Amino acid sequence: MKVIYSTVGRRDESDRLRPLNAEELAQKDQPLINIPLECGFDLEKSSRELTPIDQLRGLKLSEWTKPKLDFEQVAESRRQGRESFRGRVIRYLNELEPQIPQGANVLFAHTMAGGVPRAKIILPVMNRVFKGHGDRYASSQEFWSGPLGQLCAQSFMDVTAGSLADLIELSQNLRERISKWGGQCSYVATVITALRFSLMANTAGRVTHPICRALPNWNWSKSRCAPAVTGLPHVSLTHPKS
Repeated sequence: MKVIYSTVGRRDESDRLRPLNAEELAQKDQPLINIPLECGFDLEKSSRELTPIDQLRGLKLSEWTKPKLDFEQVAESRRQGRESFRGRVIRYLNELEPQIPQGANVLFAHTMAGGVPRAKIILPVMNRVFKGHGDRYASSQEFWSGPLGQLCAQSFMDVTAGSLADLIELSQNLRERISKWGGQCSYVATVITALRFSLMANTAGRVTHPICRALPNWNWSKSRCAPAVTGLPHVSLTHPKS
């Protein structure tokens, strides 16, 4: 079995996403496609040159229920983050295809999960919500219905589940070519991602989740999507038995 690795990349001094440099590459398993596949929008600037993180700077723990978040700017950052990620996935797939021999079976291992916005206020508040008690307790309902919770929910969805939806959608042409070559293309995802996928349909079976709506022709019941223990689309190649 051959494994082709990928990377989330790194951030420079100005928080711009970049590929790995030569020193960093030398410490990684090879082959590796050096296109940064970090997903999310918390460091994406809006038209006013503000990231969602910028909007939360200086917010004190005692003020966590009253952040002044402009969700129109957040939406701009979210759109730009999604467009940027999809563009990088396309470049990644273009570099991947020449490395796949005809007849190979391909397994995409999507191990990207999480998406906690990188604002200093977030983790202390989440600790109070998820682990706090007594004076350090904070209501989960108040958190998720408030601005910080809404920002986290959007970020979690884009990083954990939206990135998998983009990978599946954008690799459709490659998937079809692999099938024509006599191979199979499958996907595995983290347990967290699989759980988020399980929320796509309500009890009546009606598709309600935006990921399902984004991929209306994908046969979820027959897709080879399964949870894996462990954030990136690494690829494994195997040859069918002769």
